[in-house]
Amino acid sequence: MTSQAPARSLRSKIILILSIVMFAYVTIDSALQRSTVLRGFDSLERETATASAERVKNAIDREIEELVHCCRSWASLDDTVQFVEARARELSEDIPPKDSVHFAEAHLSEMQLRIRSVDFVLICAPDGKVMHSSIVDPETEKPVELREFPREALNRTHPFLVTRPDGSFPSGLMVTEHKPLLIAARPVLPSNEEGPPQGRMILGRFLSDKLDAVLSERTKTDFDFWQRNDQGQFGHGADEVLDEITTSVHPVVREADEQTLHVFASVNDYRRMPEFLVRVNFPREISGFGHVAVRYALISTICAGGIMLLILLSLLQRIVLSPLLALRKHAVEIGRTEDFRAKLRLQRNDEIGDLSREFDQMMEKLERARAALVDTARAAGKSEIATGILHNVGNVLNSVNVSATLATEKAQTLAVADLEQLSELVREQADHFAEFVANDPRGAHVAPYLIGVTDSLKSQREELVKELEALSSGVEHIRELVKSQQSYAGKVEVEEVVSIAEIFDRAVQLSNRAETDDKSLEIAVDAAGVPEVLADRHKVLEIVVNLVHNARQAMESNDGRAKRLVLKAYVQNEKVHMEVSDTGSGIAPENLAKIFNLGFTTKKSGHGFGLHAAANSATEMGGKLWARSEGPGKGATFVLEIPLKTPVRAAGGGA
Repeated sequence: MTSQAPARSLRSKIILILSIVMFAYVTIDSALQRSTVLRGFDSLERETATASAERVKNAIDREIEELVHCCRSWASLDDTVQFVEARARELSEDIPPKDSVHFAEAHLSEMQLRIRSVDFVLICAPDGKVMHSSIVDPETEKPVELREFPREALNRTHPFLVTRPDGSFPSGLMVTEHKPLLIAARPVLPSNEEGPPQGRMILGRFLSDKLDAVLSERTKTDFDFWQRNDQGQFGHGADEVLDEITTSVHPVVREADEQTLHVFASVNDYRRMPEFLVRVNFPREISGFGHVAVRYALISTICAGGIMLLILLSLLQRIVLSPLLALRKHAVEIGRTEDFRAKLRLQRNDEIGDLSREFDQMMEKLERARAALVDTARAAGKSEIATGILHNVGNVLNSVNVSATLATEKAQTLAVADLEQLSELVREQADHFAEFVANDPRGAHVAPYLIGVTDSLKSQREELVKELEALSSGVEHIRELVKSQQSYAGKVEVEEVVSIAEIFDRAVQLSNRAETDDKSLEIAVDAAGVPEVLADRHKVLEIVVNLVHNARQAMESNDGRAKRLVLKAYVQNEKVHMEVSDTGSGIAPENLAKIFNLGFTTKKSGHGFGLHAAANSATEMGGKLWARSEGPGKGATFVLEIPLKTPVRAAGGGA
């Protein structure tokens, strides 16, 4: 768990940084959307609300235009002219209505007025005398009295009796004590419009709830319409924005609440005075859609950011964090076990793969440096160890001597003399060599002879190179022996990871170079199932090489007996056993206890140093070296035991 803490810390930092970045992005994006998208929706909503107010004003203007058209067409009827003339005659003669009744029943009845949506009809003579008056509330359908329009007569200076200086006639909205009134006035003239006006026709329509509903349906807008009261105020809270409304050429927009906008606009009366106020109650659906869109965008951004965060974390975990964790665990494990041969081997082609390969190479260099340190730090201070070193070097020198002798012999037997004879023959026939090769019987043998000499030289060269390589290997081993056991004051034991199978293979290889090639010798190696151990590599190799060399020498005098050398390793009782068995001359029972003594030997040319030095080396490693044999002529087995110290490997992996 301790090894994972830094990785968790790095992962937490990455998560924190990515979360902060995502939060900042979401915050900025939300602020931008609110400042742009919502502002755009709000602006569109206000424009739409303002347009709704304009539609209401236009609808009122269209109602006034329709009323003006109705008044013009009605005042230009010949029947209307006849009605005015008849009614004027009846009033002047003070007789009951008779001739005017027919027109009144045909055109001025309650049903006709309802069909024409007219609530107010006033027909006056040129002097202002009222010839017909009908004022009805459209909702209660009851007569209404208006002080501005008395039923007997209008003042000659009444605004609706006077023609304006520009020749136009008054029409528009009018403030009354009852309700706002849409009103229009036109002179009564014959259809040919010839002659003086016979009177004045005034038509009106109250701005009632019924008309409000019609206008709301036409404009698709909910609105309220107010007129000034006697104190010059509108009420309903509109007076707070009255100054702004009267000074602005555009409608004034106010937020009533989160669901409604109020749009205030002034409406002029027939005198072009701002005596009326329209308030549009506009639902805030557009900004509501904007808020929904922004919320959706925010949720979408958060979800997208969360998904991207998970994807980035997954990729970082797989591509970066896991390999770094593996690399760290590998480094920690190497620091704990000091097994510098363990490889991480991340199979990647990116920078982390390069890092892992560089790390493995660094460990290889460190292993070589450590091996060099082991070599320089190896201690063997006693004189008998020095004698043992000379003995081991002597064993290897035998291999070197044999390789050098064989290389000399092969160099001496090179087919140089044959090549010189051929060269002399070519020199003699140089002037007519082509004719010699073509016609002379000896010339026909030149090419085959040259090919044979070439093949022979090639084969001899390969054998010579092989022996020189063996010679070089022996010299290298001598160098390693000398380096590995320098004399110092005291002794230093340095352990490293050792493969028993590699030790056996190396020992057999050195033995083959040191001894003459014996085709009858059978060598068997078995180290299967034996793990790598921590031990002194050079000491183990020196001991095994010494045992193999002695075994082969013991089988040189085998007369008719099979020559078999067996190297076997196994684990028993927490120790690694390495056996070297032969079918040689064997060991007498009385000599089994002496063969490891300094100076004891049964060989004519022996010195008694090799096995003694090997036994000392085994003891220094915490093990022992011992032998068993059934007697002379029955072969022998030497057993090297060393403690089983299994290194803990650093875990390697790839992502």
